[in-house]
Amino acid sequence: MKILYDLASLPERPVTRARKSEETTAIIGFLASQKKNMCFEYDTEEECLKRYKSARAYRRTAKLQEAIDLFRKGNRVYIIRLPRKKGGRS
Repeated sequence: MKILYDLASLPERPVTRARKSEETTAIIGFLASQKKNMCFEYDTEEECLKRYKSARAYRRTAKLQEAIDLFRKGNRVYIIRLPRKKGGRS
């Protein structure tokens, strides 16, 4: 391995544009609607597991733990809207 410091010129940084997955856009639409639950169905369990992990990561990074719950069974991912907590400031 070779490590270099203080280079005279750096290569141009590539432009990366993160695209949202179909599941992410569907979850955003689900949250905007009044629906209580939704389901994604896949051809294989392996694909389902991969997409389930992606949906869980989005739920965590968007801080939606108190808004939705999700679980996987077979080749389906189920998403359930959680009831809002009642209460406020005292």
